[in-house]
Amino acid sequence: GAAITLLTISVLSGQPLPGDIAVTGTINSGGLIGPVAGIKPKIEAAQNEGLRMVVIPTIIMGNTTELEEFLNTTQIDVVRASSIDDAFYKLTGKRKSVPARILVDPVFTDIMKGISVVLCNMTQKLLVDGTNTTEEEIGEELYEKSVNASLEGTYYSAASFCFGANVQLRKLDLKNKSNEELFLIFQKLKNDIEKFEKIVDNAQVTTIADLQAYMIVKERIMDAGEYIRRVERSGNFTNISSDDLAYSIERYNSALTWARFFGSGKKEYVMDNEVLKEVCINKIAETQTLLQYIGLYMKIPLQRTEKEMRYARRDMANGDYELCIFKASKAKAESTLILEALSITREQLRALLDQKLELGRRNIMRAQEKGVFPILGYSYYEYANSLKESDPDSALLYLAYSNELSNMDVYFKKKEASRISIDYRLLGVFAAGGIFGALIVLIITMSVGHKKKKR
Repeated sequence: GAAITLLTISVLSGQPLPGDIAVTGTINSGGLIGPVAGIKPKIEAAQNEGLRMVVIPTIIMGNTTELEEFLNTTQIDVVRASSIDDAFYKLTGKRKSVPARILVDPVFTDIMKGISVVLCNMTQKLLVDGTNTTEEEIGEELYEKSVNASLEGTYYSAASFCFGANVQLRKLDLKNKSNEELFLIFQKLKNDIEKFEKIVDNAQVTTIADLQAYMIVKERIMDAGEYIRRVERSGNFTNISSDDLAYSIERYNSALTWARFFGSGKKEYVMDNEVLKEVCINKIAETQTLLQYIGLYMKIPLQRTEKEMRYARRDMANGDYELCIFKASKAKAESTLILEALSITREQLRALLDQKLELGRRNIMRAQEKGVFPILGYSYYEYANSLKESDPDSALLYLAYSNELSNMDVYFKKKEASRISIDYRLLGVFAAGGIFGALIVLIITMSVGHKKKKR
């Protein structure tokens, strides 16, 4: 994979490659050169052919000590490369300049800061219960993490921590309510979701920011509505689950806040239904190839990834191509990560994490150079940075998402015509009104709860 990628770059750029160098390694999302088997016999074969150099992946499969001992005896020059950029430099001596740091779009910062403030204000409201429960303890711990993230200016991480806290605290808030009270909340949530979904479905998508906002808002709406649909299918309204309802409420609140990103993009692309459908089909095909490869060589369960693919195909059948692209992209990222992680030892995961953080940084900056700030790619990159010490496994997953979603522009042609102006303020007003209404309901229910306790 790495060798074919380098040859393709050579043809497209007109930059010749030396004929006395061999390259081995897979090519993964973000340009990472992944580990492969058979490094030792490949080096021996290159040496026997009289080649000058072999480029191998930085992370090696199998016994690294044995390989290092073997390398001390070889006559051929063996160099390591972690990415396609690094390998291209080893072969040509030319490296594309990369800025030292990501220049975060101030529009993104303002919007994400607003999202974190709304979600974390809700956490503060829910924390007033003061009960010594597991949910309360988890909520307090996550809220503390959100405060630290806000102080560091990592607002997506702050919002994510507060979302997690709100789910736990909302469970606690709903736990002691009667089924009649839960049913009224259930009905209100159902109506709110239906109204908001109609507005989102009519939103015009013309920029990468619009596309990614639609993806994440729609996904959260679908998640929030999943429990509603499940209850309606069963017809059992006498046993509303407070835990499932709590998750649905907070998923809906998250969708409302993310709607602020509609209309925040600058560069326009052709994103009509035919184009979106084609991208959806391509993404499914890319992912299916990886899944078939994994299934052929590795007998491991892939329920989560296969579930994402089922959803992607369902979305394609329903004509919801934006959500199909999102689901298939996430499934592809997970498939790539599985291939990478199964090829290395636990001790090498930290090195893989460091490599993917650097690649994530470069991919985001490449998008910026093209006039696109990948709001999802950067958000997941930022969150991975926040998790790298406490939860490196999750950090790797979010970096896989980041690398897959930072280059969405390559699938679309730039739009030449002037942009048709559309008033996204309606979405903003609806979102603000919905959140304000949720807070009012929360205050009233808490007030009623306190009165009941006093009685």
